Amino acid sequence: MIMHTYGREGAPVILMLQPMGISAEMLYKLLGSKFKGDYHILIPDMGGHGDEVGEFISADIEAEHALLYLKSAGI
Repeated sequence: MIMHTYGREGAPVILMLQPMGISAEMLYKLLGSKFKGDYHILIPDMGGHGDEVGEFISADIEAEHALLYLKSAGI
């Protein structure tokens, strides 16, 4: 999983999860850009999507990776 961040660090956090077949960049262009600088937006590229070249194995594994990221970032 590769976590992409947009917006203003230190602002309230929004974690966006895209449906299968869409990259983080595509989701940000569709929805995230509407929030401008009011939020710190996190959007992961899950296995097999966008910049993540690893294979998608399960939603449980992706959720585990997202949780580890959030914990390591102090969120």
